[in-house]
Amino acid sequence: MMRFTTLINAADLREFKQSHPKNVKILDCRGRLGDRDFGPRAYAAGHIPAAAYLSLDDDLAAPAGAAGRHPLPNAGQLAAHLAGLGINAADQIVVYDDAGGAFAARAWWCIRWLGHAAVALLDGGIGISRDHLQLPEVQVLVVIVHVHFHRPAKPASGTGNVACALDPHPGQGAVYQRPPRLQGIGPEKPRLGGLVLTHKPIG
Repeated sequence: MMRFTTLINAADLREFKQSHPKNVKILDCRGRLGDRDFGPRAYAAGHIPAAAYLSLDDDLAAPAGAAGRHPLPNAGQLAAHLAGLGINAADQIVVYDDAGGAFAARAWWCIRWLGHAAVALLDGGIGISRDHLQLPEVQVLVVIVHVHFHRPAKPASGTGNVACALDPHPGQGAVYQRPPRLQGIGPEKPRLGGLVLTHKPIG
């Protein structure tokens, strides 16, 4: 099955959706800096059929503070949110906005940061007409599952990604540890990324 990892146009999305109807998840990422309610309002007013909404402020960023206005989100919380939307490792994710990709690009980066490479920006965003896309609305059954994280064997693009997967074995949890270089005892200066995750039974 072909995977889209950068851009996808309307024709390819329509064809992929028709051939793999259960393996395409579309995320509306519209937003405006300084107006956290813009995205939800725009989504409620109309969106590409079957698309779920992903918020810049609530899903793609941690609370504003000393780290900035939109720090990176908590990886575990974002992964759990995506799983709650019914997204799994076999899915092709398509993200879009109405700002030339400015907001959807953050979603693209964050999802790849989690280790999911099959994510692409919709070329043209919400400007692509629904009639052109011809994507029928579908009913989605969301099943709550246990989620765990593991480092990919070969991090994509050298970003130190965290891979998200569905855990078939309950009772396991992820424990975050800082690698030595982030504790100030390694030879390198601290930098973004590099989460080290280990697993141990809960309880």
